[in-house]
Amino acid sequence: MVPKIYSQRILFTLIILFFLIFLVLPIIFLLGRSIISDGQFSLHYYDDILNNKTIVTSLFNSIKISLLAATVTTILAFFAAYTIHMTHGASWIKTYNKTMVLLPMLVPTITYGFILMYLFGNEGY
Repeated sequence: MVPKIYSQRILFTLIILFFLIFLVLPIIFLLGRSIISDGQFSLHYYDDILNNKTIVTSLFNSIKISLLAATVTTILAFFAAYTIHMTHGASWIKTYNKTMVLLPMLVPTITYGFILMYLFGNEGY
């Protein structure tokens, strides 16, 4: 019988190998293809993209919106967590607030279920 620590190490090694093979290697391959043009090292593709004013503007707009969304979400989450855990309100109000905060996490799953229902129809095929 294999000791527990060895089986955990083997499982961890297999997971790391899986990620290396199916995630890291394709990314390295794509990046390698992006810097090689006509068999020679070239940053031609990156130069084209970074000199396109529309793409650069879109990139910075995306970064600004992402930072704004992350900041607003973090502030709202702090106040929600503080309200739920650090105040002395009624327990039913805390439970209600906690439920209302957790409900949006179910939306992607519910949406996927509706998509499958519409895809297969009433008969299921």
